[in-house]
Amino acid sequence: MIIAKNLNEEAAKCYIKASLKREYASQNGTELNEVLPKISPLNPENLTKKQNVFQKMSAFVEKFKGAEGSRCCATKITKLNCTGLTAGISFG
Repeated sequence: MIIAKNLNEEAAKCYIKASLKREYASQNGTELNEVLPKISPLNPENLTKKQNVFQKMSAFVEKFKGAEGSRCCATKITKLNCTGLTAGISFG
């Protein structure tokens, strides 16, 4: 998903790690916006893309939240490069 949606890899890793730690994904703050590629806020595609990415990340966090899933997943995220992250962690 990171490559397919042209997301910021480092910001996506941080967002996922923070979401797993608190056990839910959030649209509040700037974390999610930092994950998205630079698109004009006036572009109607921006909101659609943000909602789509949030839904997929939220579903991922729901699937892996909890002590064991979070620890395991956070380790994988830390160790994998962009290609490995995309292959190893599927958002849909």
